[in-house]
Amino acid sequence: MNRDDNDMSPCCLVPLTPEHLPELYRWVLEEKHHEFFSCRPVLTPASFQEYRGKWLSLLEDKNARHFVFLSGGELIGKIDLFDYNPRNRSAEFGYYLPEQDRSRGLGASCCAPF
Repeated sequence: MNRDDNDMSPCCLVPLTPEHLPELYRWVLEEKHHEFFSCRPVLTPASFQEYRGKWLSLLEDKNARHFVFLSGGELIGKIDLFDYNPRNRSAEFGYYLPEQDRSRGLGASCCAPF
């Protein structure tokens, strides 16, 4: 998936579904610097089945929400909201863009609604 650096199609935020998992798994395998994008321990899943199983479990958690960013119909990133506090309507979030979509302002535009 090579996108032109000038392609700044608006981002669309949609809930993460099991159909997105093969592409997200590919990103995990291709990422060269996991340690720069997480403050949590970085564990590379042994297989897609293990990765999928973990995500299916995460998608059941009612205190977290998981979304993907689409631009021009293509998956360009993901965002996870967690530690949701309904009383004060707050949550923490983290987002990820694969290497080919970094340093283009996409993260800022996709996260702006938050």
